[in-house]
Amino acid sequence: MKSTQSLIITLTAFLLSSCLSTPPLQPGNPLPGIGLSASKNHVLFSWRSDIPIINNLRPGTRLNILASYKTNYGLVTNEVVANAQIRAGLNGVKLPLASSLKFEPTGPVCLRIATGLKPIPVRIASYEQSSNGFYYREWAQRAGQQSQKSNLQAKLATVNSNIENFSQANPNFVDWQRETQIHSPQQCDQLTVVTSNTRPETALSGAEKISAAKQQCVALYKNFTMGPRKLTLPSVEQLKKAVADNDSYEKITQQMSADFKQFTPGKIYFPYSNLPIDESTLVPYYRNQGALNEVDARLIIESYQACITEANTRFDESLRDWQEVTNPKTVEARIAPLQQLCRSRFKRNNARVEKLKTFKQSKHTIVQELQLVNRQAKVVLPEQKLLIPNACPAESG
Repeated sequence: MKSTQSLIITLTAFLLSSCLSTPPLQPGNPLPGIGLSASKNHVLFSWRSDIPIINNLRPGTRLNILASYKTNYGLVTNEVVANAQIRAGLNGVKLPLASSLKFEPTGPVCLRIATGLKPIPVRIASYEQSSNGFYYREWAQRAGQQSQKSNLQAKLATVNSNIENFSQANPNFVDWQRETQIHSPQQCDQLTVVTSNTRPETALSGAEKISAAKQQCVALYKNFTMGPRKLTLPSVEQLKKAVADNDSYEKITQQMSADFKQFTPGKIYFPYSNLPIDESTLVPYYRNQGALNEVDARLIIESYQACITEANTRFDESLRDWQEVTNPKTVEARIAPLQQLCRSRFKRNNARVEKLKTFKQSKHTIVQELQLVNRQAKVVLPEQKLLIPNACPAESG
């Protein structure tokens, strides 16, 4: 109630002052019946009830203040920096301006009153044309300062995150050094191919491969959890019940049941493997307290089959890799690439170190810039200021 009374008093005073002296119809002056002023972080827009644009200023209409300005990344247009709704019985509206802009401006900030995105003319540009842009210098400077500060704070958060990430040793590089005992690029030149006759446990084929794939997928199924709720998978018996009317899927569940009996608890041959199941598949199952529909059951069954296929593929790849390593014809040809790979590892690690230095230098620069911004005097917003005389720098009138 108090805010409404304050707005009425402000509008009444502004309209009275506007009526006392009507400015001549010449470029740069307000359009007849239009008032536009600023009071600290608010813009007051008022009008007489006899002006031509009154049909666009009906109660319930939402007015926006749109900002356009240049940045280092291009031109920003129609950024809404204030909005308010016209109330019944009032020929004006008070629009609270945002404290900052979305981006840091590199020049003047042009403002426009608009219904939606359609600007309202406020000023005579020439004897036959009007203009709609205005410039609130003090607010633009303060908003620009806040945008600059927010931009620097965002950059500082990003560079701090990068420094934290790049300060940690690359675990793959550390493990490789520990395994190979290679601690300098010069040692790469002495690197030779060392073959081993010990066959990896994942280099499997035939029946061994099929059994191992089932072991892995049974273990992954049994150990499956997802999300903070630690969602687990339904039993094979629940799957059987859900697809009882589908012969093809019922046969698959029978095979799954045999796999689970034979290979429980199973063994995971490839660490970090998982079943390709989306959490959204399990949500209805838990929401219905264990009631599993056929569609979700089929998705889970297909995920188990996909797991078997992927495991077989990885066992095949492991076998091919081992056969390639132990092939005498290719051993010698592999020495140069291995030496090059060794040097590349050091090069990538050195690049990581240099990148860390760059991030630290960037942080130093950002902190200095932020300190300068924080030391800047805060721009004082005027208690009252007419805005129509202040056209956008890009506008002539």
